Amino acid sequence: MKTLQSQRDFETIKALLVEGISLDDDCPSDPEKYFDYALNRFFAETEGTISRHGILKTCEKWLSGLALHIPFWNSDIEDLGLDPETYFKDCAIVFLTESMIKNS
Repeated sequence: MKTLQSQRDFETIKALLVEGISLDDDCPSDPEKYFDYALNRFFAETEGTISRHGILKTCEKWLSGLALHIPFWNSDIEDLGLDPETYFKDCAIVFLTESMIKNS
């Protein structure tokens, strides 16, 4: 089982998240605001859950529930060179990292 073992994995997932956020109907037109928008959605849609399960697990579950338009079939994830077993956790790590960088 591998998890974000390379900068390439991180950048691949970041690109998937950016594309997935951009496909949302209410997404702002400015790419600099994509992660702010998605983070606000995340907090609005998971209110109360973070205190019970923690932010990483809550984000992982939010993304695995297809909150964003990202690949979800194991074969598609494998075709990207990513591990389907850790994919949504890896996506959560990248999402939270990028969101926090944008908000710092």
